[in-house]
Amino acid sequence: MTDVGVCESCGTAGEELALVRRYYVTPEAWDTAGKVEPAGEERWCFVCRTHYPHELLEGDDPGDAAAGANDAPS
Repeated sequence: MTDVGVCESCGTAGEELALVRRYYVTPEAWDTAGKVEPAGEERWCFVCRTHYPHELLEGDDPGDAAAGANDAPS
């Protein structure tokens, strides 16, 4: 599930990476409807997986077992 390389979100090298689907979240505002947009598949490090909305696409998160397989916004 994980490999070692360069994170496609932050560019950190030498980290264990997991395959995720990124989500872009636009909060609701007085003049704009809120929305959640799925984006492409990327390989992310542990830090990015704890900070940004995503869906884990392979196995379990080895760095954050409590997070589960899906941190995607609803």
